Amino acid sequence: AAGVVDAGALGIYIFMEGFFGTLVGRGGEAFRPVTETFQGKLAVLPSFKADTEDRFCVDTVLAPGPDSDKALKKLSEIGDSIVVMQDSENLKIHFHTNQRTMAREQLEEMGRIVQWSEEGIGPQIRRAETAAVPAAVRIVTDAAGSVTRRDAREYAITLLDSYIIIDGRRLPETLVSPKKLYRSMRGGLRVTTAQASVFERRQRYRSIISRYRQALYLCVGSIYTGNFETVTTWKKRNDPEDGLTVVDTLSASGRLGIVALAVARYANQGHNLEKVVRFSQIAMKQSREYVFLDRLKYLVAGGRLSKKKGFFGDLLNLKPVISLTDEGAVKAGTVRNRSQQLEFALEKLNTASRQTDALSIMLEYTDNRQWVEKNVWGEIRDRYPSAHVILQPLSLTSGAHMGPGAWGVAFLSLPGQVLPI
Repeated sequence: AAGVVDAGALGIYIFMEGFFGTLVGRGGEAFRPVTETFQGKLAVLPSFKADTEDRFCVDTVLAPGPDSDKALKKLSEIGDSIVVMQDSENLKIHFHTNQRTMAREQLEEMGRIVQWSEEGIGPQIRRAETAAVPAAVRIVTDAAGSVTRRDAREYAITLLDSYIIIDGRRLPETLVSPKKLYRSMRGGLRVTTAQASVFERRQRYRSIISRYRQALYLCVGSIYTGNFETVTTWKKRNDPEDGLTVVDTLSASGRLGIVALAVARYANQGHNLEKVVRFSQIAMKQSREYVFLDRLKYLVAGGRLSKKKGFFGDLLNLKPVISLTDEGAVKAGTVRNRSQQLEFALEKLNTASRQTDALSIMLEYTDNRQWVEKNVWGEIRDRYPSAHVILQPLSLTSGAHMGPGAWGVAFLSLPGQVLPI
């Protein structure tokens, strides 16, 4: 009815194409984007109206009891689009329903609800129907920049994932539960990070240039990953019309994120590629970030610090401050407690605020959102009432190295005449 191919069928098609292509030895470059294979069948018809005003999309995590199988069968009577996944000792359940209260009561009968989130399907569709005209320049960036999927939807940003590996299980970082990541780290499980495969990255680049006339890729700094080299190598052979402009931002984490969000807002005002690129260059020069660590042992576990330094640092209760710079992550200072961390952050913000009337601040948290919101957010909002302040989860790529208990502040100070934010 919507004029599109079925989502599940499309997913299995992509999987089987890759599976059989690998069996017959077909190279990765031979794969066609689904935008070509299903041309004209991936956009909802303008005339389509979904009857979902009172329906909800529910995601929940359940610690099941002994009768969970029986109760799950009953769930199909009051919901559909049901997906159930086993996750260690818990069940992750997704479903659509117009009887969410009854559904919750039924799930509570079959076990303990660990997590519950719901969102109206009708408002989602209305947001899509009333979306602004696409910008002339599509912004692309790496998810390692503390940009969430919600941000991507709101500002029309394409996110490229790195991977988080928890005890051998590999997942795209935007699909990893932060609670699970930090709980795993505190529990001593091995956590590492990895880039997406070269094949996956090339497929994403190809998809971007097939969907957007002009795109600007704000790439995580080449000092941090090999993404810039990978995309520029691919671009020489596959982008003759120069549809994808690539900028090495020399940054990562919240510094990359605050630049990407500002550039996306600027692009969405209708500016052309030349102006957007120039603005991104200004923003990169005017951005800073400081991350405050709680424990050094996580940097040791990731190979970013020697065991001896980590041991003596934690023994002396030293909490280093890391700055994400053009030259990489460097030590910007050392403090002993959270009060000194806050003082350090405020000192840096005071310096930046004296240079501009347009200050944008991103506060980043790991598993300590409540503390950051209570002790840092309020203080900064009071001191800088004209600043644009947002609260974001720290990029999980960074969090996997910085560890639970870490938090950060990224800020962007721009001349008021360039962009009031």
